[in-house]
Amino acid sequence: MKNENTLSKNQFPSKVLLFGEYSTLLDSWGLAIPYQSYSGELKFYDSKGSVKGSRDGSEQLEQLVVKSNHNLLLFKDYLGKNIKQLPLLFDLQSFERDLKNNIYFSSSIPQGYGIGSSGALVAAVFDRYGNGNENNLVELRNIFIQFENYFHGTSSGIDPLISFLKVPILIKSKDECGPVTLPEAALANKNGPVFFLINTNRAKKTGMYVSMFMDKCKGDKSFDRLMREDYIPWNNQAITTFLEEKWQNFYINFYNISKFQFENFSPMILPEYQQLWKSGLDSGEFNLKLCGSGGGGLILGTTKKLQMLERVRSCSEVILVWN
Repeated sequence: MKNENTLSKNQFPSKVLLFGEYSTLLDSWGLAIPYQSYSGELKFYDSKGSVKGSRDGSEQLEQLVVKSNHNLLLFKDYLGKNIKQLPLLFDLQSFERDLKNNIYFSSSIPQGYGIGSSGALVAAVFDRYGNGNENNLVELRNIFIQFENYFHGTSSGIDPLISFLKVPILIKSKDECGPVTLPEAALANKNGPVFFLINTNRAKKTGMYVSMFMDKCKGDKSFDRLMREDYIPWNNQAITTFLEEKWQNFYINFYNISKFQFENFSPMILPEYQQLWKSGLDSGEFNLKLCGSGGGGLILGTTKKLQMLERVRSCSEVILVWN
């Protein structure tokens, strides 16, 4: 995974949240990177049945355009009804005009996979119609929280922020976040971890799992205490040790996160992956954690050496993120 921006101005990448799933909703640290293997952009579909700048006028594309345009229309209606300061932030009239002219969101990002399909959409829409100060990341994040709440009920605002800025972001709190330099030199020399994704080939509903988590925090005081006293410190220390290239401590914290999720996030871990998850914990060859809300989509893993991925590859589709 390289940290260079190879996308055009109008393209917005997916993201991989290395650390901070669920815990950022409780104000933990989060570390996310743009993942440029997938991206999306706003395009127009002209009256002759083709995308402007493209010769593809297939029936399948037309169906995609109609569905996407309709979904954007619903999003526009939500913004107009639910965000009081919207006129100061957003050109709603231009959005309405472009919707009538068949604008749609063309995306290669799989939906329901935890890599920010809705975040890229929010970033693309705000880039075209929004009025925000790119130097004030807290302000931008707060705007994106309100926008992306439409898709998930409760949003951290991280996904749209990553897609919009197209750089790695470290989030320390609701009021502190900014670009961060990743330890690419060490990773390139094979001294650091290999990050990989497991494709479960199953989409899921993020909002359902977020609501489940928030309800559990509110209704189960012991779980809420474990999250705040154990999980969040491990999460924050994992980020710190990763950025400081303190690999031994990094692996310890990643293991603790993996074990905690295995024991406390079972509804978010598909049954067919629980044995693989446990085998990583028992063998020490690799460790897994949720990538996003869980319940399907992608699972994030790390290992010390590429050859240790053979057991994972034998039963799952593996995508290398960074090695």
